[in-house]
Amino acid sequence: MNVTASGGPYAGTYHVEFTERHWHLWSGWDDPAYIIRQVDIPAPGCITDVTLHFCAKVEDFESGDVAQLGVSSDGTNWDFVQTWSSDGGYRCYDKPIYQEETVCSLWIEFIAYMQYTFFDSGDYFYVDDVVVTGIPQ
Repeated sequence: MNVTASGGPYAGTYHVEFTERHWHLWSGWDDPAYIIRQVDIPAPGCITDVTLHFCAKVEDFESGDVAQLGVSSDGTNWDFVQTWSSDGGYRCYDKPIYQEETVCSLWIEFIAYMQYTFFDSGDYFYVDDVVVTGIPQ
């Protein structure tokens, strides 16, 4: 995982880039590339009607490559709410999460499983313009 200007960021100068890193002899699968962040929730410290806005792009995914978005209210138990498995340019999402619940802690994970092959020119998953909104409780 890198923060980079290459690959054409959606907004601003930089975006997060995930790519396969190395090949495992026993499986052929790369370790997943991922980023996990805890969201700072302002006082009074809890929110409801949470929406996650973000933009994502997939490049050169082959059969079996997948990227996912996970959310968690405790940093341990994850709900995967978005999956990508095919190529496309940047697409922006407004993903409702925790609409009926009040959350006082929020974690976000973007993770990409990309299989490396010797002749592969590289698989990429990009994330940009991440914004969390909600109603303070």
